[in-house]
Amino acid sequence: MQRRISLALGVVAAAGLAAAAAAADPELIDSKVWGSGVSLLAPTWLDARRVLFLSGPGFKPNEQRRAIAMWEIDGKASSYRQNVNHYCYRDGTIVYKVLDVADATMVRGTWHAGKLGSEQPGRKDAGGDVARIYDPLNCKVATNDELQKRPGRGMIPLLEKHGYLDPRSGQVPGMVQNNTPVQYVRAMDKAAVKLPFGSREFNAAASYFEFADSYLIRSIYFDANKRTTVFPWPANLERPLWLLKPDGTVTKQVIPKGPWTGNDDPALYLTRAGLVLVRHGGLFDHTDGVYLAEGNNVRHLLPGRAGPVGVSSDGCSIAFTHAPSAEADVVEDPKENRRTLKVMRLCKS
Repeated sequence: MQRRISLALGVVAAAGLAAAAAAADPELIDSKVWGSGVSLLAPTWLDARRVLFLSGPGFKPNEQRRAIAMWEIDGKASSYRQNVNHYCYRDGTIVYKVLDVADATMVRGTWHAGKLGSEQPGRKDAGGDVARIYDPLNCKVATNDELQKRPGRGMIPLLEKHGYLDPRSGQVPGMVQNNTPVQYVRAMDKAAVKLPFGSREFNAAASYFEFADSYLIRSIYFDANKRTTVFPWPANLERPLWLLKPDGTVTKQVIPKGPWTGNDDPALYLTRAGLVLVRHGGLFDHTDGVYLAEGNNVRHLLPGRAGPVGVSSDGCSIAFTHAPSAEADVVEDPKENRRTLKVMRLCKS
C-alpha cells in the first residue's frame, strides 16, 4: 500500500533551464518500504517506473548488512541481491560486491558486474587491501594500492565519453597548492578548457544530470588571505555553483539563501522544476528536510530526515529515503524506524 500526499508547487525556470510544465498537485509517493539512511548512495532510476535502492534483509532496518532492492512505483518492492552494502549503476550495467558472510569485518567479498539481471562474479577481495568503487560515475573498482599506481592520479573523472577535471594545472610539485584555475579536458579532442573557479574553491567532485546533459559543481569558500578553506560559507557572501556542459560551456548559478545560510552545507540536486536542496542541520527547529528553489523562491517541501536524492532521467521526479523526524529514524529498533523510500513528482516533462 502506498500513500500519496499533495504538495503545493509553482512553475519557475530552474538553473537557467526552460521550466517544465508543473503538475497541478505534485505527489509524494511512499513505498512503505525501509531504505538505507546512512549510505551516501542515492536511489537509482532504472526507467520512469522503477527505482533501485539499498534496503535491508527482508526490508528490515540494517545498516551493517544491506541489500539491493527494486521498487516498481505504483507496485511492490522486491529484493534483488542480499549482503550488498553498496553498488554502482550506469547505462544498464551494475557493479556490486557480495559480502563474505564469514568476514566479521563485513568489508571483503566477491565483485559482480554486468547488465542488470545478467551480472557475473569476478574479482574477489583478499588480504588487507580490499577493492572499492572509487569512480561512481563510471563504476570503476580498485584497491588502494591500484589507485596509487594508476595513471591520471589526482584528476577528477567525469563520464569517460566526456573527459575529466584537472585541478593540478599550474601547480608546482612540492610547493604549497595555489588556487589556480581548474581545467576541463575534453575526451573528444583532448582540448583543455579553463574553468571559472580555482582548485581550492570547489569540492573536488561533479554530479551529472542526464536531462540537462550537465555536471553540477559545488563551491567551497577559500580565504585567499589565510590560504585556507573556511566552513561554513560566510553568510554575507553570494555562494556560486556551476553547470558544466560536455562541450566546456559553463553557467554560473547562485545557491539561494535559506536556513542553511551561514550554518551548514545542504546537498544540491538539479531538476527541471528547480534546484532541490536537502538540509540535515535543522533537527531541533524543524528546518531539516527537502527544499525546492524556484529562482529566488525557496519552498520547504518536506520536513524530516532525507537521504541522498536520485533525479529521474527527465528531471521531473526525485527518489530518496526519508524519516519524518530524527526520533523516527532510530536504526537500532526496527519497530520504531520509519524511514522509507519515497518518490516526489515535481513537474511534467
